[in-house]
Amino acid sequence: SSVCLADKAWSSPVPVCDAVHCLSYTTPANGQFVTSGTLYGTVLNLKCSYGYTSKDNVTSTSCGSDGTWSNAKLECIEIDECSPSPCHHGNCTDGLGWYWCSCNPGYTGRQCDANVNECQSAPCKNQGTCVDQVNGYQCL
Repeated sequence: SSVCLADKAWSSPVPVCDAVHCLSYTTPANGQFVTSGTLYGTVLNLKCSYGYTSKDNVTSTSCGSDGTWSNAKLECIEIDECSPSPCHHGNCTDGLGWYWCSCNPGYTGRQCDANVNECQSAPCKNQGTCVDQVNGYQCL
């Protein structure tokens, strides 16, 4: 330990304390940081844009005592609204924050989950009984 001597000098070199800084962190594409700074202990919190989510659910990084960030690469990736497939009987088209179902013949609805009732128009003649089928009907 250092002590102050009679000549007003320290008995040994006084330690110098320099602040630890991390390099600036590049803001990920399709995201923004809701906090800022590069000083040791700083935590950067990521908010992804609409239609995107953080890769592996990692949303923050902190500046360590060695001057490096705890998470070297934060990313915002597009959410795949078609996974798992919301379209019960059809094909899904993924958009940015939306999806669209193209229904197989005989199905309707936002998620292609409703069978079209072809008997609704009373297609059977001569008092025949209509039996609805997928993408068709049968007259009995």
